[in-house]
Amino acid sequence: TTDFLARVADRRRDARPEKLVWQPVLDWKRQFYWLWWDEPLRNAIVVAELDREANEVRVESEQSLKGLSVLLDEQLLDFSREVVVRVNGAVCFRGTPRPSLAVLLATSGGVDAARTYVARVPVGD
Repeated sequence: TTDFLARVADRRRDARPEKLVWQPVLDWKRQFYWLWWDEPLRNAIVVAELDREANEVRVESEQSLKGLSVLLDEQLLDFSREVVVRVNGAVCFRGTPRPSLAVLLATSGGVDAARTYVARVPVGD
């Protein structure tokens, strides 16, 4: 355990990674970093990537994404510019995300204040 602690002591956790790979296995876990799924499809694989330069989010999955949303704030993307969200290559949102108190409250209930967001863009069919 001492070797392990020495290896991880200098590492910083990234609370807002640019790439996510989520395979839900717990029905009650609806938030995974900056993704939110009302009813996660068990064992589906979702790959999501932020492109901060293009101000864009890309989501890929072979399974249904019904109820899936991308959570956003000004730390992830620039709300003063047009935001684009693509699912499997197709644009599903183009515009300015609207901050919402409901989203802020829904994402602030956990123990990690770094994963609190202000806007939600639905991407599921």
